[in-house]
Amino acid sequence: MTKAINNPVAGPRCVLTIEELRKAGWIVIGPGESDPRDAEIERLTNLTDQLRMEAQLHSGEARAANASLREAYQAVSGGRGEPGSWNGAEPIKAEVSRLRAKLAEVAEGRLAEAEGVIEIIAGKRQHIDSLMSNQEIADAYLRAARKFMEQSR
Repeated sequence: MTKAINNPVAGPRCVLTIEELRKAGWIVIGPGESDPRDAEIERLTNLTDQLRMEAQLHSGEARAANASLREAYQAVSGGRGEPGSWNGAEPIKAEVSRLRAKLAEVAEGRLAEAEGVIEIIAGKRQHIDSLMSNQEIADAYLRAARKFMEQSR
């Protein structure tokens, strides 16, 4: 059932019942019913909040990473690391290369020392082996002398 009303601002209007509005497709819910779009709005609101929090977290992580990179740059280059004065990763690459070369040099020296120690040990081992063989010969003479002494009594 349609009712006509007179609105002083908008002029004469037509008022429709809820059933007539539903038939016309203008509303999909009645009084006391929940709008199914409310659930979708709630889901999208929650998703927006979640994405905002994740973006804030990632932003904080990026700031921390940039601060670490700036500190490393300053430590390696001696520069202040202000934006615009950076030379990219070149100072860090150069320092890593320098440290690798120094490490290789130290390792090579230690390897030479180890080889020298091995040679010394090998020489002492040969000496010990020869002493052992001399000891074995001396033991054999001692056994022979004892045997001779026993036989001569």
